[in-house]
Amino acid sequence: MKYINKFVDEVKNQVKYYEEGSISYGKNEEEIKKEITNIETIKTYALKKTADTLSTAAIYAYDKERAQKLEKPLFIAPENLFPEGGFGGHPQDLKEIIVETREAMAKKLVEERKMNPEEANKIAQDHIKATFDIGHAYTWRKFFQTKPGESIEETDKRFKDYLMSEIKKLSDEGIIGHVHLADNFGYYDEHVTPGMGKAPIPEFVKQMQESGFKGAMITEPGSQDIQAMLGTWRILNSPVYRIDLTSRSWTDVEGSYFGRTGSPNYIVGDYAPSEDWTLWSGARLE
Repeated sequence: MKYINKFVDEVKNQVKYYEEGSISYGKNEEEIKKEITNIETIKTYALKKTADTLSTAAIYAYDKERAQKLEKPLFIAPENLFPEGGFGGHPQDLKEIIVETREAMAKKLVEERKMNPEEANKIAQDHIKATFDIGHAYTWRKFFQTKPGESIEETDKRFKDYLMSEIKKLSDEGIIGHVHLADNFGYYDEHVTPGMGKAPIPEFVKQMQESGFKGAMITEPGSQDIQAMLGTWRILNSPVYRIDLTSRSWTDVEGSYFGRTGSPNYIVGDYAPSEDWTLWSGARLE
């Protein structure tokens, strides 16, 4: 009888052990279910946080626009950076950010301000756009693989075609609201004078015009100062003055005073040398 009681006690202990184990496993199961529900990819999490921050900024811009009675929408415009800069550098990444942010803004306007969903979506589209920098986008060239037997020139052309197709998608869907024009050779963002590098600036500008883009196009000079602006006008064949039947460009007048090669014999206004200190003769110091 002693041995039977001992055996019964052991069985009871085993039953208790398995019961406690079952409860523990049940708790673990619930925790795993919660983790499955709550865990998300870093991209999804980052997009949500980005959209929340940018949509708040866009609503602030919208309120400022209304308070100041501006004629045009005051929109925010996050910019595509570099391939090494993380998510948002690729054209399609940029699109995802804009679309997600617009959805977040529209949702806030509906929930917090009881706005009609259709009106909220329209406001979000008007106040959240992208800044597209063609120079930044062209630095993706260094990661574009050359096919066997393909020349560098052929790879360059194929990459330009690819890049322009990505830009067309953005422009057709109304993603781009602001433009930066800068040039480089596809590896670093040197900001050389437009036309000196390889970025497809004329093709890009033409694409934006054909898509109906009416926003500003900003030339980023880097260290070239006014030369970058003149270079941009030159590469885009922009006429500057018409003093006869011949169209003149900035390359015709740059440094030549409309055909006159000599320097002007007098200067007035802010460009004149200071008279704070002069020689006894009164001659100005140039």
